[in-house]
Amino acid sequence: MNDIDTRDPALGTPPPSGALVRTSTVRTIVVNGRSHLFAGEDIGPRDLARLAFPEQEGRSYAALTVAYEGGPLGAASGLMTGSVKTPVTEGQSFSVSLTDKS
Repeated sequence: MNDIDTRDPALGTPPPSGALVRTSTVRTIVVNGRSHLFAGEDIGPRDLARLAFPEQEGRSYAALTVAYEGGPLGAASGLMTGSVKTPVTEGQSFSVSLTDKS
């Protein structure tokens, strides 16, 4: 299943109806083995958690870790925690894990 993320990355919410929205390049990213279409220039751990675990949206969790590879030069691979974001490239792969245990 492919999803298109139409949320405004700065606000994390859908734009109001009829609002003018700056369009971004839509790229295919892979999150926990599933393809998603993502419209945005960069992405953070909470955005990725929402794509990886849609049933968890709105719930709190103790730890969230993201590993990625296939990113742009200078950020080709790495780990993300907290509010760190990474630029998104076509085909970039993310592995997202979360726990509600401390």
